[in-house]
Amino acid sequence: DDWRHVALSIPYRTLAQSVFDYDVEFGKAAGGALGADMDALVTALQGSFTSNVEGSSAAIMSDALVRAAILDLDTGNVLQENRTFVLHPKAKFELLGDADFRNANATGMGKGGQVSGILHPLYGVKFVTSTGVVSSSGRQNLLLQEQAVGFAIQRDINIKKHELVGDLTTRYTADFLAGVNILRETFAARITTAA
Repeated sequence: DDWRHVALSIPYRTLAQSVFDYDVEFGKAAGGALGADMDALVTALQGSFTSNVEGSSAAIMSDALVRAAILDLDTGNVLQENRTFVLHPKAKFELLGDADFRNANATGMGKGGQVSGILHPLYGVKFVTSTGVVSSSGRQNLLLQEQAVGFAIQRDINIKKHELVGDLTTRYTADFLAGVNILRETFAARITTAA
């Protein structure tokens, strides 16, 4: 179990003079911060995926590595649906350096990556970027099928407002209690690339 929280203290004078509605603004900001923390809990597991490993600490992300990771899951009879690549931003831009992912005529889109900066799904697999896929031995990009990792939150995210605490501030807090673990280790592939 991991207890995670984020807090913000605002002096009462700031509340009186501000045009911001901190009740609304804190909820949005806290949700984003805690969501990023949830992502970090998942990417921290990257060293535990050992069955399907591609690349090396000297490799750059390439079409061949993308296909090798997909092949690892395909040969393991892993479901085709709900797969996601988790790529470091550097790996995304290494792929955009490949004409197969950059040129509009190769991607089938109206604009190529050199114009839009958008990397379209890789062989039908969507992707997200995260700076959390880093280790001492290079970048550990991932291909995950949704059953690879389980994430459970004990309850909803709790957002509380504490009016004028002892130091004349209003304190906002948001927290959750959660757990994350690998459910099916072979439903993921780790793609090591150079740092």
